Amino acid sequence: MQANPSESRLDFIRRARAAKMTFQSIGDILGISHERVRQLHRKALTVPTPSEFDGLSSPAKGLLKRLGYTSRTETRAAIAAGKIGFGCIFGMGRHRIAEIEAWAFSERPVSGSPTQPTDREEGA
Repeated sequence: MQANPSESRLDFIRRARAAKMTFQSIGDILGISHERVRQLHRKALTVPTPSEFDGLSSPAKGLLKRLGYTSRTETRAAIAAGKIGFGCIFGMGRHRIAEIEAWAFSERPVSGSPTQPTDREEGA
């Protein structure tokens, strides 16, 4: 795996860790120590990806991040392959699965999203 010049270090570290690369091997590619990679990885887990998970609750975003999914496309494929489902990870109950499926297969944020207009905004 190589770092793409157009992606940030945090994005590369997210992608590399999702591909099961070690901190040391990532550090070798980026020219930094494994400890610095570990620190950046920790930061990458707390920094939300811009608008990629819009429409999901914080717990659902966290679950998808822990499972290594970073987009609707990846999430759709995982759902279709049966990789995301009840019991696949602690906290993945039926309601959370329903939320993630609704988000993954919609082009708009699901109801209750802060990016969706309220009735008051629509009537204005």
